[in-house]
Amino acid sequence: MKTKIRELLKQPYSRILIPDPETGRCAAKIQEFPGCFSEGKTPQQAYNNLEQAAYNWLASAIKQGMEILHPSEKR
Repeated sequence: MKTKIRELLKQPYSRILIPDPETGRCAAKIQEFPGCFSEGKTPQQAYNNLEQAAYNWLASAIKQGMEILHPSEKR
């Protein structure tokens, strides 16, 4: 399963960074993975945290038999 997840994460999924000018922090999400969200003190930290969140999201989705959307597909 680890190999499958790594291969999926190489695909061009929509990773979105959302800076918060008030706090200086940054949020991040993958549009095709509902509920897959993270944050960090910097954009790079938010992105790195998002990659771990996406890995965990995919592992859970695969175990539950959920449909994994292709990049840029919306529900």
